[in-house]
Amino acid sequence: MTLSRQHRRKTSGAPAAWRPVAVAATIPIAIALVGCNSASNSTGTGPKGRQTSNVTSVTSRPSAVGVRPTVSANHAGVAAMTLTFQAAGVTPARRWAERVEQHRPYPPSDTSFTVLRRRLGSYHAPPAAIDQIVRLLRLP
Repeated sequence: MTLSRQHRRKTSGAPAAWRPVAVAATIPIAIALVGCNSASNSTGTGPKGRQTSNVTSVTSRPSAVGVRPTVSANHAGVAAMTLTFQAAGVTPARRWAERVEQHRPYPPSDTSFTVLRRRLGSYHAPPAAIDQIVRLLRLP
């Protein structure tokens, strides 16, 4: 037994009243997808020559990601410190950001970060790396 085409057409899929709604809903989606695709060309640069596919070029410039030149040693999150450290070339940035956060709070009167320098030194950090990290931090 086979069903007639007309019977299948009536019982399958969405009701006929919904078809214009479905078409109207897909048009903006299609336009948005086409617009997103045309925002960048095949070289990986977007409008005005900005890099759209190279993550390291964005994270290496503090002004590009909204990172301040210094972050609070007592209040900044690991992510904010990591971005700031990466922008300054500190490696491994996340590890040092976690160490700074681990030993909080730092006394506001210790503007030379004596306590932090001692604690980072216990992880066998090179003195140049400690100096660079301290330069990127501020109190409170």
